[in-house]
Amino acid sequence: RRDTIKIKGKETDLFKKIKAKLCSARTSMVREKSSGAGTVELKAISQ
Repeated sequence: RRDTIKIKGKETDLFKKIKAKLCSARTSMVREKSSGAGTVELKAISQ
């Protein structure tokens, strides 16, 4: 989890959206299985 982000220039609306996503706690992680080609599995991350 990130608390601070250093930026150059002005804070725009796009930056605020990206910052909100970066600073939010991650709930799930995408992991590719080696057995099946192209299959994606979601696993919960314990905080």
